[in-house]
Amino acid sequence: LPRGAERQERRRADEAVSVPGPPLSTSMSDGAGDSTATSSILDKIKGVEEKVSDITGGLTDTQIIGIVAGALVLVLLLLSCCCCRYRRRKVKAAVKRKHHRLTRPYVERSGGQLSADRLPAGCILHGAKKLHAAKLDGKGVKIAVIDSGIDCRHPSFHGKAIQKKWFRHGTSLSEDDHGTHVAGTIHFLAPQAELHDYRVFGENGIDGDKAIAQSIRMATDDGCQ
Repeated sequence: LPRGAERQERRRADEAVSVPGPPLSTSMSDGAGDSTATSSILDKIKGVEEKVSDITGGLTDTQIIGIVAGALVLVLLLLSCCCCRYRRRKVKAAVKRKHHRLTRPYVERSGGQLSADRLPAGCILHGAKKLHAAKLDGKGVKIAVIDSGIDCRHPSFHGKAIQKKWFRHGTSLSEDDHGTHVAGTIHFLAPQAELHDYRVFGENGIDGDKAIAQSIRMATDDGCQ
């Protein structure tokens, strides 16, 4: 034989000797098992396709798209409802954990005597001199000051500050003096107006939001503008 043919024969002989009988049969049996499993999976897929085709056989493409879109919308609505409920529970839990305490407004104190001729800078910026020049003094007007309370006995108010209702209390007006400061600014702007005191700040008392709501209602009932 030629050299090329001899080499091919030797290779075939070596391959026949190197491959034993049992592993070959095992590999064949494994291949048969894999083919059986694959065929069973394909049969199941075909069964599902037949069921789907039976269900959608009488429907058009537009109807099928509408059904799918409706299902997606329903899923989105359910997700949004779940998110809303989660947010509500989270907010309620945060409110329960939060200690409702209204802080004291900050007021920068300054000394010196003030009068209509010596107005503070804030009153001048709000137009106090123009109002006084126009003879607009607030006579017959009732103004509600919903704040930390007014020191109605302070002589600079000239009896125009009237204590109405305190919904919160517990700290002295020398500390919670923001309401007195606001009322003083209003009094310098309109010295003849009545200042009605509704206190909604302090260490103790009803809930702050309820205090503000009730004070607004009471102020309107009292004729405050």
